[in-house]
Amino acid sequence: GVRIPFILRWPGQAPANHVNSTSVLSGLDWLPTLCALTNTAFEPSQFEGINVLDIWKGSDRNPFRPLFWRAGGDAVLQDPWKLHLNRQGPELYHLGEDPRETTNIAEKYPELTRQLTQTIEGWQNTLPAKVRHKRDSRNQSQD
Repeated sequence: GVRIPFILRWPGQAPANHVNSTSVLSGLDWLPTLCALTNTAFEPSQFEGINVLDIWKGSDRNPFRPLFWRAGGDAVLQDPWKLHLNRQGPELYHLGEDPRETTNIAEKYPELTRQLTQTIEGWQNTLPAKVRHKRDSRNQSQD
């Protein structure tokens, strides 16, 4: 998995010395959170991120939502599971037990692998056609 520390010092707002190791956040969350912080209007349907201001202020909630990647193949993180779809086939990892993604357990959990594959396919269908076709043509040229 990708684990990047986030350190926030905000006297009077964020609790000092608070460590949150349960919330999964994304860089996509910055804009909605800063808009909420500054009372700036924005159209939520135009952004995939969410407002996580309460987490910055000390909540340990985990905003349950899938996070997607496109790099060498498509991937989804639906905590604690992460599925990679690439030319070699699906790779499934339980990040709570295998944070370094060393043991592919896709064959052990075929139904979960199928469900997460469908989640990725649903996300792919929301992408602009130009982006989908670019990925499709790149994959076909490598076969």
